Amino acid sequence: MAAMALGLGVASTACSSGDEPGRPADDESTVTLKFNIAAVDPSDGQGSRATEFEDAELVREMIRTLRIIIVHADPTDASRKVVEFNQFWDLAGEAGADDKTAIAASASKEINVYAGTVENGQDPKEVYDLKDIYVIANEHGLYSGYSHSTFADASDRVLGAIDLSNEAYGSGMHLDDEALKRLERLTFDFRLSDNVNGLIPMAEHHQVKVRHPRTDEQGNIVDREQSVSLFVTRALVKVTVKVTNTTSGSLELTGYRLTNLASTGYLFPVETVYSPAKEECQEENPLKDREITSFEIPAQQLGQMERTFTVKTTADGDNPYALEPIAAGKSVALPSVYMPESQSAEGFSFNLSLFGAYQVADQPLDALDGKLPRNTHLYIEAKVSDMGVNFEAWVLPYREVTLKPGFGLPKK
Repeated sequence: MAAMALGLGVASTACSSGDEPGRPADDESTVTLKFNIAAVDPSDGQGSRATEFEDAELVREMIRTLRIIIVHADPTDASRKVVEFNQFWDLAGEAGADDKTAIAASASKEINVYAGTVENGQDPKEVYDLKDIYVIANEHGLYSGYSHSTFADASDRVLGAIDLSNEAYGSGMHLDDEALKRLERLTFDFRLSDNVNGLIPMAEHHQVKVRHPRTDEQGNIVDREQSVSLFVTRALVKVTVKVTNTTSGSLELTGYRLTNLASTGYLFPVETVYSPAKEECQEENPLKDREITSFEIPAQQLGQMERTFTVKTTADGDNPYALEPIAAGKSVALPSVYMPESQSAEGFSFNLSLFGAYQVADQPLDALDGKLPRNTHLYIEAKVSDMGVNFEAWVLPYREVTLKPGFGLPKK
């Protein structure tokens, strides 16, 4: 996913100031907070797609819509938290773009937020309000297309069962520990049999300290305006398969499958550890490369993703799942697909269907170590020879290779 920086500030009704949206903060407990949010590329600064796999950048991996929810400790009751802010923006709509137009790289909005109250004897420099900030992009993305409509059939929306609206998390709503846990562990069911042809959901949960404004020794008010850099990550894993025919004749590729995959995912990362740490993004370029070293997925029965291809005829037009036979010495990059992040103690397996059948048992992807974190890109490159099939599999941003012989190739 190409990195796209969004310099965001956000219009808001402040928690306690009563300011109009976008107006400057007007009391000592309110500051103007500017967000810089970026969609993080998973691949060490080189782009998640190599030219041998894909030629064009995909609109569905850009940010079209954005929601920010801010939760903080209730100033009147420290035992609970309160929703301070919840707003949704259609960024492309603001730019007058249609559903398949790339979105402008930046937008400028600001939020007026509560910054804590100085009690008697407190040093203002030590006062801040800790915010839990939930950032969600492309929450209305569809399996069938690019529409962002809130009225789309929920069964066709990747996050169709998740309600993030003000009816569910409205400004002023109180959240106890259980309610907060439900927000942070929202799950979605994913149809492994379908393709996401629309927008890819992205989300992150950050914690940010908003400093209380103070007066310095020269009489200047400090920290009335603050900014923070955050990132969002794709809630899915991207998968691209490339097949090269090194046999002496043409090759009919009729399918492939991946096993032990999750079909239920968390919207926000759960028990996810980043290296470098997530918190470091707030003081530096949020596009800095980050590898997910551990994470958690919902308890579930793991499943299988299978794609089938037919031999292309004149009636198939642009059907991406109807393929011409692969000529000797030629390669084909198959349509990329998406799935939730997955973990399997048994590991993952892969297989190719050639000339209408799977010829051997599924082959293990040992180098993946049973983990496919969100916001990564799994590449599988299969080279078919007259002796069988070898494959190379790796996940960006880290690269590990395994060569596995033994896929039987039927003679024709």
